[in-house]
Amino acid sequence: MSQRPEFSHNLTMRFKENDRVLMGGLVVLSLLLYVLNLGSTGLWEKHEALYAEVAREMLVDGHWIIPHLDGAIYIEKPPLYFWMVALCSIPVGDVNEFTARLPAALCAMGTVMVTFLLGRKLFNTRVAFMGALILATCLLFMVYGRSVRLDTAFTFFISSALLAFYSGYTSDRKTFYFLSFWSLTALAVLTKGLFALFLVVSPITLYLFWNNDLKILIERRFLFGGSAFVLTITAWLLPAYAWDEGDYIRQFILVNSGLSYALPLAESKHHHSVLRYVVGYFFYGMMPWSIFLIAFSYRFFSKRLWRENKQLLFPAAWLFVMSLIFFLMGQKRSTYLLPLYPPAALLIAVWWDGVMERSPNISRGVLQYAPTVWLLRGLGGLLVIVLGSEIVWVCQGISSRAMIVVGFTVFSIFVLGAFLVYSGRFKELFIFLFLIAVSTGVSYNQIFLPGEKKDVLRKIFYEELNSSLGTCTTLGVYGYGLDYKELLFYSKRRLKRVNSASELEEFFRSEGKVYCLMVEGDYSLLSPKVDMRLVREFPGKGLFLVSNK
Repeated sequence: MSQRPEFSHNLTMRFKENDRVLMGGLVVLSLLLYVLNLGSTGLWEKHEALYAEVAREMLVDGHWIIPHLDGAIYIEKPPLYFWMVALCSIPVGDVNEFTARLPAALCAMGTVMVTFLLGRKLFNTRVAFMGALILATCLLFMVYGRSVRLDTAFTFFISSALLAFYSGYTSDRKTFYFLSFWSLTALAVLTKGLFALFLVVSPITLYLFWNNDLKILIERRFLFGGSAFVLTITAWLLPAYAWDEGDYIRQFILVNSGLSYALPLAESKHHHSVLRYVVGYFFYGMMPWSIFLIAFSYRFFSKRLWRENKQLLFPAAWLFVMSLIFFLMGQKRSTYLLPLYPPAALLIAVWWDGVMERSPNISRGVLQYAPTVWLLRGLGGLLVIVLGSEIVWVCQGISSRAMIVVGFTVFSIFVLGAFLVYSGRFKELFIFLFLIAVSTGVSYNQIFLPGEKKDVLRKIFYEELNSSLGTCTTLGVYGYGLDYKELLFYSKRRLKRVNSASELEEFFRSEGKVYCLMVEGDYSLLSPKVDMRLVREFPGKGLFLVSNK
């Protein structure tokens, strides 16, 4: 009697749960992880305040075609995410922490659902469900799913586009799916720029090359679908071009062409070694699941799994090509790696699906082979050291309470996880890791962050500042010691950058009463030179608010 293939689609027959029930469970989990108390903390990172302010000015000032920041044209990013935030904020009349984060949370939820749908199409329902659970509970995916981040929406559109392509490639409804693919790719471009087009087409090209089917790229229905891309982009480009006779569009294309991502390492402001980028960002970001990607990679290459399961090639091409692109880019940020999470989650789920099928025989075989045991022990010890050092590096600036949560999680995983591995109880191990990941994400987002002292002081500071400013519409900001974007969003006023004593004197000659905020050192230096009145001191922040009258 022949042995069943390890990753057979027949496994679906033994996984009886209704898909709608599973998707409903994923929605409930996503609401818990990404939406619950979404606005309970202030905008804690500079990009959050920056993007929230661009969306606020779009809503309040009516700059729906061309994004603006502090009254000036903002060309760094396309407008789609700002449109999403502004539309979510219409019911409340202004952008707040909840409405600014809601599009990212919904896109994180959408990416989880896309991962489930792709996993079901590629493999089986159990792999799809585990892959979605793995993605939903990755450490940094939970963090960025609750942040004002373009990359979360970008990942959703990229993943949806690749799902649409694979659906069209493997079905008879090619025209519909290819139109969807190009439309979703256009939305990705409108989220982060033209670089998205290259990022989507590259893994598709490699996958088709592996399948000896590159002719699909010049197939009539695929090319016809490109019309959806052109129409979607043109729907914004034409009114934007008409707004200032093309000057904005020319600058926008230059800035968002993707060249900024490819800066040499020496010129990049955000460069790190490849090892630190991989371990410190990708593997840390996918904790507690990233270690199993190593296990899958070993089986993938040693057993040549793609020969018995061709479906593995699609997520493998996705992960490989995008990893290569991101690791070669001059600019390296943890958020850039989010599009790697869905394919990695599915491949990890494939590994889990395999070990669960073989779990009755794995424990005895492993424990009887002493070199394997010592190899696993050595690998585990090495990972503890490497991940521990990288976690300390990544978590610099995070509170000690949050560090305790991370440390306890790592310790718990290795202690109880080792016991479950040696006993061959892999289903229980998966459930354990899932519960650890969920509890870590919920406790960090729902308990620790809202109680952070910095967040509490921030709210008190801006309440006091706005009450002191009254009806003043412009606030001066002296020097570069202040968080300009955060001030801009929370003060809800135009800011005037003041860089010298002469500029401050000129600013104070304005008609009417004007205010300027500065740090304690600048106040001590300028108060003997410039005629100004101290309005209020903020001891907890080390800031002084002064005025001309």
